[in-house]
Amino acid sequence: METITEFEINVDKVNQLLHSNRWEQMISEGCTAQKMLDISDKVLQRYYAAAEQLLQEQNWIEAKNAFSFLTFLNPCMHHFWVGLGIAEQAQGHFHEAVQAYIMGTVTNAEDPVVHANAFQCYSALKQEGHALESFYKAIECCSDKPEFAAIRTKTMQYKRQLDLMPK
Repeated sequence: METITEFEINVDKVNQLLHSNRWEQMISEGCTAQKMLDISDKVLQRYYAAAEQLLQEQNWIEAKNAFSFLTFLNPCMHHFWVGLGIAEQAQGHFHEAVQAYIMGTVTNAEDPVVHANAFQCYSALKQEGHALESFYKAIECCSDKPEFAAIRTKTMQYKRQLDLMPK
């Protein structure tokens, strides 16, 4: 299995892009760094697989770095923001995790994972209003969809635990 350290940005391409006026035009046209640096979807998928492996290994710092890199390359990819949020949350960086989850809602507002995880982060930050909003959105996104039953159950259990805690 490849690791994220085996991937590199082609420095010559970066220098060529920076020394041309093309990058300004590409940005104005909405191009991502992935496109500007001519990184294929296949290569980006390999980067993502390596970053996912870091999450599975609970190598939170390296996973955070890998997902930060991925979100830089292509900020439109929902699962990159989710991975970054998970890595930040696991380290107790709740503000940073919430920011990643907010971007996750921008890229896919119907994914209950971003709302459920944001609920946990907002709860840890003692931001009750945002926490409840995220809780209700997570439950709404789960609705009665069987594929989200586990997320719904865990989110409801977490809310019950919080309600039992003294204020």
